[in-house]
Amino acid sequence: MAEKTEAEVKAARAARGEYFLQYLSEQGYRPKIDADGDVEFMKEGFTCYISTLNDDEGFFRVILPNFWPLATDEDLVKALHACNYANRVSKVVKLAVSKPRRNVNASFEAFLPDKDSFKPIFERALRSLTYGLGMFRDYMQGRAPATEV
Repeated sequence: MAEKTEAEVKAARAARGEYFLQYLSEQGYRPKIDADGDVEFMKEGFTCYISTLNDDEGFFRVILPNFWPLATDEDLVKALHACNYANRVSKVVKLAVSKPRRNVNASFEAFLPDKDSFKPIFERALRSLTYGLGMFRDYMQGRAPATEV
């Protein structure tokens, strides 16, 4: 299979962005395309993104970036444990400390059979993100089960 040109990749990414933008608008969200070409929308006070970076139509990712700032090295260590806990008790959600190690990101990622397959799971994906975030927060605030700390 021939590799796509840069123009073809950009066009595919723009088309994916417009596709997600239309769906979110139909669902009552107020989405927009950000500077990187991802689809930005608000959910329960958080800024979320649907990634358009990958041209694999079967890969679907919702990102909740930088939701928990890390001010100290102690915060970093606790956040690493909290991410591990949240990843262990959550389904299909990944929480991770960002590369500069000063924030925590969460994402829902799935391989789907086609581009329309995200629609029936979209709200569940957002609930999964919210659940993972809640488990992380509980750990950071000392509310995780004692057996997990």
